[in-house]
Formats: sequence, C-alpha cells, structure tokens
Amino acid sequence: TYSSHSGTSFTQERVLAKAALEAGVADDPIVERQLESQRRTVLAKAYVKQQIEAGLSDEALKARYDTEIGKVADREEIRARHILLATEDEAVAVKPALAGGADFVELAKENSPGPSGSDGGDLGNFAKGQLFPCFVAAAFALAVGQISEPVQSDFGWHVIKLEDRRSIEPPAFDAVKERLREMMAGEIADAEVTRLKEGSSVAYEDARPPFSAIFNDDLLTPAAE
Repeated sequence: TYSSHSGTSFTQERVLAKAALEAGVADDPIVERQLESQRRTVLAKAYVKQQIEAGLSDEALKARYDTEIGKVADREEIRARHILLATEDEAVAVKPALAGGADFVELAKENSPGPSGSDGGDLGNFAKGQLFPCFVAAAFALAVGQISEPVQSDFGWHVIKLEDRRSIEPPAFDAVKERLREMMAGEIADAEVTRLKEGSSVAYEDARPPFSAIFNDDLLTPAAE
C-alpha cells in the first residue's frame, strides 16, 4: 500500500513519478491541466510570499503599531451601576431616596429586572462605543460617585452611578506583533493581486475569497537568515 509516513511517502512519490513519466502519464490532457494548475499555485504562493517578506520588516510592523495605537490613545473605560425602571416617573421617584442616603445597590436589586439587577446594577467596565450611545454619554459625563438624572433607552429609564474611571493601557508591541504580521500579510497579498488584476485581461470570479486566504502560517513568517 501507499505509505502515509512522510519519509516513505516522499520516496515512493519519486519512484512512482519516475514510472509515470516513463509511461507517458504526463501526456494525458487531464494530467497536463492538473500539473499546470499545481505549477500556477506554487508560483503564485512563492511570488506573494516574496512580496510579503519584502513588506514585513520590523520597521514596517512598528510603524503600523504606532499608527493603530495612535487611533486609541487616551481612551478611557468606566465602571458603572444603574437602576433600570419602566417609566420616567419611577426613575424620578428614586432620586430623592438616593439623595437621602438610600443604598444604590439595594435599590437596583429591588427595582431592576434582568441579570444586572441581581448584581446591584453592576455593568462592569466598558468603553465608549460598547453600549448604546445615550447611556454611554450620560455615564461618561459623571464624576466618580456621582448619580445621573434619568436617562431613557430602548430598555427603559436608567439612573446611573459612576463607580470608577481609568485609562485603557494599549497592548505592548511584542504582544500584538504576530497579529499585526498576519493582518499586514493579508493586506499586502490582496493589494498585490488587486494591482495585477487592474492591468490584466484575465477573467476573475468575484465570489472567490481574497488571495491571502490560501496562505498557511508558515508563509507569514519571515525567512530565516
């Protein structure tokens, strides 16, 4: 039988390939098309691998890191609690109790439906864009310990208390370097294919995935020196 062990398989392939050539198998039109398809695939992968390696220097990766980190500089996240009520009148009614020293956590447990109610209204930490805009805007406008006026959302009326505020520390370069490499490798591959297609008369199937999708991780790793 044809062995599946890599070393034996390679030896058998060489012996069988030699016999196939001697038998004229390579002259079969179907085999010719398959061989040409394999040749195109190998050449395409090798070409794009060269383009990727040329564009993925440590300097390029660091420059992209600095660009991406610059987009999220000075970001904050907050931790907040809320009391969720069905009507504005109910939300307004809890404000005097809170002003008089009522415990926010207990009022949230008594009045708020859903999982956050049983947790005393605790919503955990979140940044801008992670919850619905009107709620986030009201919560971020508070000082730590401050309680908001009633805020309406699709879920009802919220009274919000800000528990904490802190800066979001960006990940270190080394922690995201490999993810950046993969992202940029795909961008380089797709950009090169797009560039070549623009000057080509070959018909393409738009439904196919981007060329970068055919690569394995080993092709995204710089060649050893």
